[in-house]
Amino acid sequence: MLLLLLAWFAAVLNVHAQLGVPLWTNRYHGPPDVGYFAYAAAVGDGSNVIVAGISDGGGPNPDYLTIAYSSAGAPMWTNFYNGPAYGGDYATALAVDRSGNAFVAGYSYGAGSYCDYATVAYSSSGLPLWTNRYNGPGNNDDVAEAIVVDSNSKVFVTGYSWSGDQAAGGSAYDYATVAYSGAGIALWTNRYSGPQNGYDYPSAIAVDSIGTVFVTGYSASTNGFLYDYDYATVAYSVAGVPLWTNRHGGLAHGDEFVGRALRPGGDHAAVVMPQRTKLFPLAGIAQRGRAVSGMPRTGRHRSSTMVARRHARARHFRPEQS
Repeated sequence: MLLLLLAWFAAVLNVHAQLGVPLWTNRYHGPPDVGYFAYAAAVGDGSNVIVAGISDGGGPNPDYLTIAYSSAGAPMWTNFYNGPAYGGDYATALAVDRSGNAFVAGYSYGAGSYCDYATVAYSSSGLPLWTNRYNGPGNNDDVAEAIVVDSNSKVFVTGYSWSGDQAAGGSAYDYATVAYSGAGIALWTNRYSGPQNGYDYPSAIAVDSIGTVFVTGYSASTNGFLYDYDYATVAYSVAGVPLWTNRHGGLAHGDEFVGRALRPGGDHAAVVMPQRTKLFPLAGIAQRGRAVSGMPRTGRHRSSTMVARRHARARHFRPEQS
């Protein structure tokens, strides 16, 4: 009888979902009575929903906050992450593997290393499995923006990482992509600095069925106009070897921003842009795409501007990079 009732309930949920009828709403608010901000969500095994964001925690600095709900909206588990410096910890991205394990990425203040990537893995029941951090060569500002997991539970995290002042021979912000095994072992790290050796910000990451990793975002343009950017897409092999890089600068002298959508399929990787979708064959030759709608990202000049935009309502502002 119980099995029949569960089957009936699942069938009702499916019908309501197909009709667009709201199924459930769940809110999280402490304790303590402070601010909570969700920034990422993913659906896991059995249609469980995982949500990640930040909690002020009642103290001066926020922590990662990850919550799991059943398909019926019942809270299953809640977990926090507080980094080693007990400073600000900001979850920005989330992925779930086939086993229901959740992987949360973001940036976290380190002990003497400013912001580092911080990636935390949880089991399907919410138990912490591993934590790994990445501090780039500039020992300064490393901000994870996107995460993806492949069919073998390998985890790929990308974001922007400070390499050093341009005047001192550095390349400002670079794409920095890190691969981990399902057990949290670092497999490879690769960085991309555009031809301008300027500010390069990745926005999205995807992996195909054979383990090829695609990272896209926007990169300082070589057109001579200050603060102009190009789309820049980089492909890596399963071993982290760069396969190809493709850039698109548009027809006018304007900013080119990439949204958070990158879909590999068949022989092409599709990058969704503010005004169009562009297809890149896996060999790296650009082809014509079709128009789509979208909005460009803002806050492009410095990482602090981007972070301030994201967390403005939470009043978490970071100092300007010198």
